[in-house]
Amino acid sequence: MSHIIKKPKLAILGEFDATEYVGALYERNDFELEGVLNTDSVPHFDIIAFLNGYGSADGQDLNSILDDNKPAAFSTFTSGLNEDGYFYLEGDVDFDWYDTLEDNRSSFGFTGDETTSLVSGSFIMTATNRWKRGVFEIERGGPNLKIGLGLEVSGLAWDAIPVSRRVQNLPTFLRVRGSTGDADDVYSGKCLEDWEHTAGNVYMSIILEEDSRV
Repeated sequence: MSHIIKKPKLAILGEFDATEYVGALYERNDFELEGVLNTDSVPHFDIIAFLNGYGSADGQDLNSILDDNKPAAFSTFTSGLNEDGYFYLEGDVDFDWYDTLEDNRSSFGFTGDETTSLVSGSFIMTATNRWKRGVFEIERGGPNLKIGLGLEVSGLAWDAIPVSRRVQNLPTFLRVRGSTGDADDVYSGKCLEDWEHTAGNVYMSIILEEDSRV
């Protein structure tokens, strides 16, 4: 009888003491990276808190991207997770699917067969399946070859996410680091990703991969 031996994955447990990473850390592209002491000199909750603070920089979160790229027909176009934990898109004008990468679409839990429902004056498209857990990636590439998330309104097609993003997970993509009342307030300006942005590397995302590499 044979047995399959599986290599265990490292668990990220306990606090991460980043007090030694304070002051000038390293230089990248002539930008000096400087670490800042966490609030009251306490350790970070874990390594992910140190890397990205469980959130995205303001303007690089998913809803900012959707808002920046929405067609003029919309006054609002946003997204989120509903009370059942499913991802949804919501706008004040009806919309439908357009050509998009299946991997991108399915990462949110969409099949491409969903339609909108009118709820209290808003058109809401809810994913059929659960969104992808773990590291979350939106791929794009090649002129007119890969569309981040293709949608259509009144015969006009647009790419709702015309950027490539790789983030810790979907909640990290949705959450703005430092949002008022959010649990990650304590890490705004106190995580490695923010320090990179302050140093000038404004589009860098720093994540912990599933194989425990940064």
